[in-house]
Amino acid sequence: MSLCLKTLKYLLKQHTEPHKICLAVFFGMVIGTTPFFGFHLLLCIIIAFLFKLNKVFVYLAANISNPFFIPFLSYGSIQIGHFINKGKFLDLTIKNITVLDNQFLQNWILGSLVLGTMLGLLLSSILRIFLRDKDRFSKAIYKLGDAFSKQGLMLGKNSIGKCKYDPIYKDLILNHLPKEIDILDIGGGQGFLPILHSIYHNQNRGHIIIDWDEKKINQGSIATKNLNFDFQYKNENVFNLDISKKSNCITIIDVLHYRPHKEQDKLLKKAINLLSPGGILILRDMDKGKLLKNWFTSVQEKLCLLVGRTKAKKIYPRKSEDFVKILSENNTTIRYKKAQGGLFSNVLFVCEKN
Repeated sequence: MSLCLKTLKYLLKQHTEPHKICLAVFFGMVIGTTPFFGFHLLLCIIIAFLFKLNKVFVYLAANISNPFFIPFLSYGSIQIGHFINKGKFLDLTIKNITVLDNQFLQNWILGSLVLGTMLGLLLSSILRIFLRDKDRFSKAIYKLGDAFSKQGLMLGKNSIGKCKYDPIYKDLILNHLPKEIDILDIGGGQGFLPILHSIYHNQNRGHIIIDWDEKKINQGSIATKNLNFDFQYKNENVFNLDISKKSNCITIIDVLHYRPHKEQDKLLKKAINLLSPGGILILRDMDKGKLLKNWFTSVQEKLCLLVGRTKAKKIYPRKSEDFVKILSENNTTIRYKKAQGGLFSNVLFVCEKN
């Protein structure tokens, strides 16, 4: 396979989540409608890089600027811009085109942004409907949202947003969690991950969710009953686990940094001991080693503490190297490690019990 084909294949696999494809098409349409001919490719690359979008889809959408559509796009943009500035459409003819005022280019740019936004919203909305119907994982998210929305529309929307925009859910379910597995979700709140896993694979598993927030436990329990799932929800302090049953999958996601390091080590070792040989341990937490990102994450976490979104009083982040050391010293092999969270300093570990 040639280098060009390999590069194209690589680019096509990047940022292919339905919402990101729609966003890529939206920005591509806006860029393609502007009169910055010769710079569209550069603008597409910059926008795709800034917003972490698929570069190929952005540029394909920008190719609305082609010989067939340019005359119509240009005329429409000029008229829209002139109407916004002057309150009337421009009498644009061959005879008077040489005496246009100095606001002509300004009107063109302004109108192109408006027209591009309208076309981008229209096409991306149509595409979003199509992708939502076709994407199995997206269907699972909306089914989860429907189950939670019966307790309140806002709760349903928040659950959809959390599962859609946090990359851990899709990454784990599509790439790391087998179909035939029972999850012990430590500090899992409402249990979004086990619920998504069961919806996606269309099966009722023996998942267990433990959390110290009684409200979240109740919300998750009601939602799973709406879905006819027989999950176990336990309201207890996750740092003092009262459980001895072995599990083939344990998840500890965004939990450890709420307690001092000694308590973190104790919980992590307890979780590893509860794993069956060959079992999977999923761990995600803050990485103190990423200085700027750690600052952003710390600010976000402190705001959550301030508004009472968690029962913790303080955060205790640590470097990812500390987690690597503990995991390696306690009979586990790290199969996958990845930084997650964009501006935030989250690091994900997928480990296997030896």
